[in-house]
Amino acid sequence: MNIAPRDPGPQRRAAGLFALPASWGSLGGAVLLLGTLVASFVDGRALGRRLERASEEQASLGAELARRQRNSEAIESGRARISALEVSRARLLRWEEERLLVSELLRGLALQVGSDVIIEELRREGGRVFVVGRTGAGSSAVAAAVRSLGRVDRLQGLNLQWVEQIEDHRFPVGQRFSLAGAVRYFSPSPNGFGLAGPPVETGS
Repeated sequence: MNIAPRDPGPQRRAAGLFALPASWGSLGGAVLLLGTLVASFVDGRALGRRLERASEEQASLGAELARRQRNSEAIESGRARISALEVSRARLLRWEEERLLVSELLRGLALQVGSDVIIEELRREGGRVFVVGRTGAGSSAVAAAVRSLGRVDRLQGLNLQWVEQIEDHRFPVGQRFSLAGAVRYFSPSPNGFGLAGPPVETGS
């Protein structure tokens, strides 16, 4: 009996020459794992840089939005100040006009009313003006007085309220009449504006 080991033959011997030890397979796995870890580390660093850039861009956008918000608030504040200044200017103009109004009314009445008309009373109540006067007898005299008073530039919308005969012996024969109208302002009307002072009354 031949118990000597059989010759594996040339093909098996050749295959044995190229067979890798088991430790080499472990080394290959470790290299592959290390490569994966390195790739993960590189990707992590790239992701970190992207996150950092995103944070910087977010901070920049936040600063820009805050700057625009401040600009918008400044613009709105400027508009409010301009509006308040316009109202103040309108009030000052109206106050100045109010200050001179009565004297201008009296001057206008003196210029427009003839010697046959006597103004007995000039009364203001807010923006309304009431005039009481007397003139000669006859309806034409009263109509002429109304026309002359209607030419006063500070009065508008004059309406005849009443006419009565003068019965007082101290006056010559004639008529007393009353007119009501509105003040004509030439300054702009300010918001929330009231009278600069109480109504003024004058009498003869």
